[in-house]
Amino acid sequence: MPLIVLSSYSDSFLFVFQFHILSVCNRIVSLNVQNNQFSGSFPSEIGKLSNAISLSFSSNALSGTIPKEIGTLENLENFDASSNFLAEQLPDAFGGLVYLKNFDMALNYLSGTLPPTLISNTTVLNALNVSGNVLGSNLPIPENLGQMTSLQSLDLSTNQFAGSVPESIGEMENLIELRLDRNVLTGKLPESMNRLSNIKVLSLSENSITELPLGLTSLTKLEELYLSSNLLDEIPEEIFNNFESLGKLLRKGDLMNMICDRILTFCPLSCIYCCRNTECFKKRDRWNYVSRIV
Repeated sequence: MPLIVLSSYSDSFLFVFQFHILSVCNRIVSLNVQNNQFSGSFPSEIGKLSNAISLSFSSNALSGTIPKEIGTLENLENFDASSNFLAEQLPDAFGGLVYLKNFDMALNYLSGTLPPTLISNTTVLNALNVSGNVLGSNLPIPENLGQMTSLQSLDLSTNQFAGSVPESIGEMENLIELRLDRNVLTGKLPESMNRLSNIKVLSLSENSITELPLGLTSLTKLEELYLSSNLLDEIPEEIFNNFESLGKLLRKGDLMNMICDRILTFCPLSCIYCCRNTECFKKRDRWNYVSRIV
């Protein structure tokens, strides 16, 4: 039975040299080398860590690509290589990672799109974070994204995904947090989003979204809604009727003056962000229950 657990190294040796040594030790269960200065390409020897459950390489200076050998780590549950210089496409090699729960590749230089095997063959994946890359490159969010029904947290923010939000996103009924901000998304949000009954955080800022579906009224657990810097010209008051839990509404620079009275009537907000909207502040005397006004 594997027993070895390694934590962060205090010295910064060449990453590849270290990994060649570690790769002969297939009893490693957990490897954490985050917050060091490891550099060089990510070596294919990662595939020799056959008993690894948790691997963290975040906050280093690793470059190159994630090797396809990651797909041989059948016991892997947690993988974190965020905050490095990893580039190109993720390998389409996730079909065998049936225990993968958390996958974090945020703040790298990944391109292309999400691999099909990452979408279709990870039935227990709870959290996927690929924010802060260059994914999409004016490609749409994959239409089959809704197959990831086990996800509770999905962060695709600060990429280059374009087009409309796919209708299949409504199938991800376990989602608690969805972040799609800072992409190139356009058009109306799909009505299927009304099936995201567990959603608490919905971030859509800095896109080109033009219309919200009335179906959002069914999202009664929603606590934070971020809509700033889009192309919205109206928010129907029906959207606010059932948002009893809504704690934050962010709409910087888009028609806050028009909807201000509706928000005050229908939303028990604890925090209002209305930067660059001077008319809102003329109504501050009505905001006695609001704990923070920006």
